Amino acid sequence: MWNFIWEQLLEKLLGWLFGGSTAEKGGDKTEVVGSSQRSPYFQLLEKNKSAKESGNYKNAVSYALEAIPHFKEVEDKEDIQVIWPIVEVSKFLPMFREGKAELERVKEIVKSNPDFGENWVREIAHAIDVAEILHKIIEFLRENPGFPQSDLWKEFDVDGRKWAPRMESAEKVGVIKRERDGEIKLYAKGKVSLRQ
Repeated sequence: MWNFIWEQLLEKLLGWLFGGSTAEKGGDKTEVVGSSQRSPYFQLLEKNKSAKESGNYKNAVSYALEAIPHFKEVEDKEDIQVIWPIVEVSKFLPMFREGKAELERVKEIVKSNPDFGENWVREIAHAIDVAEILHKIIEFLRENPGFPQSDLWKEFDVDGRKWAPRMESAEKVGVIKRERDGEIKLYAKGKVSLRQ
């Protein structure tokens, strides 16, 4: 009996932590659980998290790309757990050599899936713009190694508050190197390929 009670408590706790619930939708049950046993979509989420924790952003982005076709609207929710692959590809895909082309492909998938709202099409379009600007920034940093990050915003006429986190993401992926010497100085390392 105690085992049953503990199992029920554990299930409720996991449901609370990972948004676990099942919703009736058109007669079908749609799983909204972080359990890797219940949905390939959330299995890929767990793989994505593990890859990022180990610093392997190439695999993390690959898992996000693999998950996008599995997306289904869940109880009209658009929380981070439900739309995680769009968030991931928007954040990290611009850093990769094939990023812009992959984002164009993702944009078509998102446009053709009615479960994605128009705001996610705009999000991908914005990520494509980021990929284009990032390419120019890397070329600029190749010619100007050690360029101060605070001056980069004026050079490219972008909002530093929005671009500072992108520079952190670019560093995580291995596209740039940031050194702090009183101020943050940037060095280009070159775009990383998803295909290597």
